[in-house]
Amino acid sequence: MNKLQPLRPISALMLWCLLAVSALHHSAFPQDTSKNAPTPSIPDSLFGGFSDVMVAPTRIVFENNIRTAEVMLMNRGTKTGTYRIGFTQIRMDEFGKTKEIIMAGPGERFADSLIRFTPRQVIIEPQKTQVVRLQLRKPAGLAEGEYRSHLRFQSIPQVETASDSGSKEKTTSIKLIPVYGVSIPVIVRNGTLQSTGEMSGISLETLDTITTLTVVISRTGNKSLYGELQVDWNGSDGKTVTLGRLRNVSIYVPNGSRTVRVVLFVPPQIILKHGIISVHYVNSEAEGKPEIASGSMEIQ
Repeated sequence: MNKLQPLRPISALMLWCLLAVSALHHSAFPQDTSKNAPTPSIPDSLFGGFSDVMVAPTRIVFENNIRTAEVMLMNRGTKTGTYRIGFTQIRMDEFGKTKEIIMAGPGERFADSLIRFTPRQVIIEPQKTQVVRLQLRKPAGLAEGEYRSHLRFQSIPQVETASDSGSKEKTTSIKLIPVYGVSIPVIVRNGTLQSTGEMSGISLETLDTITTLTVVISRTGNKSLYGELQVDWNGSDGKTVTLGRLRNVSIYVPNGSRTVRVVLFVPPQIILKHGIISVHYVNSEAEGKPEIASGSMEIQ
């Protein structure tokens, strides 16, 4: 039987590399921030964070012969923090919005019973890191399919109390502090799973100076889709310009489709006339980023 190994610190080189990639990410293309855009609860980036905490990576997949994984939790703040770690169940709707659930619906399978992890609560000093180790334990006869739960990292606030020194009877006041957290998907794939994607419903909307593209991505099969969405403009001059990119777009099992909106950055010298808008959804996890689905719209 495999046992969880002792926690080990992250090297300075690895930490530096993670921070460098994080900085590059924040200088990338605009994300879907329009007023009516879907609001994801799961971070759509390499890193996820709340307040002064960073979590990396923001997605764990157990498939093939993968049996163990690690997640880094870093306290980037100036105060020591306490964090509770545990599984939660999250459902995503067809617009990418998420909510916490308790019971599995049709086609949903939870992964929390298949995963062991340690530790479950940590205290991290400022600018320090903690590694959380996960281990897959699949029982014999596990049904073929995809299982998913979300690992939550929840900040435990320090409760400050104050006494009234001017009164003969000491009283204590309690300040209510909101609790923050971030969750990352943990996916277990068992058996031979496949999925395909199709794209439809491409449309553009311009409100004031903001142009937004909407597209519907459909999924078939018994496996989630995950990738990066890129929007290009192919003008009559023969030049191709990337107008927007949205990373880490997921369509979870059992959902059959997801409507995605991307805010575009249109350079002042480009007028969206007499050309073609092309949209590509690629598998950003696979080597070479193979295309999952694509579509286009001609603009006169």
